[in-house]
Amino acid sequence: MAALQLDAGNVRSFDTFFGQVKGLLKDHYGAEKFDIIINNAGVGVHALFTETTEEQFARFSAPGYSAYAAMKGGIEVLTRYQAKELGARGIRANCVAPGAIKSVTALGRAGLPTDIGGAVAFLCTDDAGWINGQRIEVSGGMNL
Repeated sequence: MAALQLDAGNVRSFDTFFGQVKGLLKDHYGAEKFDIIINNAGVGVHALFTETTEEQFARFSAPGYSAYAAMKGGIEVLTRYQAKELGARGIRANCVAPGAIKSVTALGRAGLPTDIGGAVAFLCTDDAGWINGQRIEVSGGMNL
């Protein structure tokens, strides 16, 4: 398993990213294609809608996060379309929505990379083979 980061806000980085994917598939897996897509996107930028720049994205209903929420909604819809369009090729697509701030989680702590990574790793197993086109909340019970 491997993870590559793509800055979806920088379309000029796409060719480099695709080259990395092709190289990784060939060099490490002897493969020409992949079977699973896990989408995840987000940063915390506090800005009013009218003040949001193209470089900023702001998922929760709170003033100053309209661009982020639109971006998260877009990723979730894209994931459903990827699941439909790529399913015939045996590719599953899901989206993880990690959280969160310690004070607002039911578990009383902020998530760690291993909390999110474990969920992503599970989605890549055969046990998750029937999960497709879903948004998986991995936030420790935030906003219950």
